[in-house]
Amino acid sequence: MKNLYFSILILAAGFTMRGQTLNQTNHAPANGDTYSTWQCDSLNITPGGTGAGTLWNFSAIVIHTAAVTNFSTVASTTSGYPAGCQATGSSTNDLVYTASTAADLKYYGGNFKVQSYSGNLIYSTPGIYGVYPMSLNSTSSATIAGSISVVNPPVSGTFSGNSIVVADGTGTLQLPGGSAGTFTNVIRVVTTQTLNYNATVTGDIILKNYNYYQAGIKAPLMTISQKTIVITFPPTVLTESVITINKDYMAPPVSTLSVNDPRKQVIEMSVYPNPSSGYVYFSTENQSPKDVLVYDVTGKLVEKQSFVNGKIKLDVSTFNNGLYIYSVINNNGETLKSGKVAVSH
Repeated sequence: MKNLYFSILILAAGFTMRGQTLNQTNHAPANGDTYSTWQCDSLNITPGGTGAGTLWNFSAIVIHTAAVTNFSTVASTTSGYPAGCQATGSSTNDLVYTASTAADLKYYGGNFKVQSYSGNLIYSTPGIYGVYPMSLNSTSSATIAGSISVVNPPVSGTFSGNSIVVADGTGTLQLPGGSAGTFTNVIRVVTTQTLNYNATVTGDIILKNYNYYQAGIKAPLMTISQKTIVITFPPTVLTESVITINKDYMAPPVSTLSVNDPRKQVIEMSVYPNPSSGYVYFSTENQSPKDVLVYDVTGKLVEKQSFVNGKIKLDVSTFNNGLYIYSVINNNGETLKSGKVAVSH
């Protein structure tokens, strides 16, 4: 079964232009969507350049494969948010509330945390997370207002401010993993929320996200989230930067375990026929493999399937001729085996 975030097939003519255009179907959260992320080191990492033909090179970034977060989108039932909103997050304390139309994606708030400060935002006048169709240099702004409640320290009040979204670059995104971590036809969308709050204390909250999207993949490949809280009195500035990479669309980095490490697992697997024009079969007696991820030579994930009783029947009849890279992973996202298969019709 094709992975959830692969969109409907696009006609070859005009693919590049359309691939760098976001709309409600290929961008806005919808009920039932799921994806997973790995957290990365954020020290000395900058978002990179703007404009057409940009190369965003994060190939040396350190990925923590043990730090996995699973996200899902459901219909919101939370009081205070408009009917018809979607709630996207990993837990009840990590939710973002949005609502979309064919024209835009509106942001209604949710949970936030910067160091020891955590709380909740409810927008009575929503921000803008997308304006459709959104391509290079698309931009939109809106005034925002609402209520804020902070758990630590316990304060509540109101806020006002502004919201800006801009698609500021297109090009190639390089993540760890060589060709498997290189993504072309990427568009970057930057959202900035600036809130001036008035509670027991006053100050500003600035929430800025850099999201890197590729054609056919709905959830961002990579997100750089920058948060700042400024407290007027006593004068305090808190900042936090969190970087995540989409686990579902990237082959895991090479294991740091040595070949002599007793924890490193070696599995026997049959992959046949190779080359193939119809089906490729994966078969093993080992119970550790969970999924097979298949990438084309550009590093784009083209198929993901789960093992059933140690077997997978992969349909390659619609694949283009050429070489493909496969990775067999376990429940922790660790690569147990990798190799190449050729498709020849």
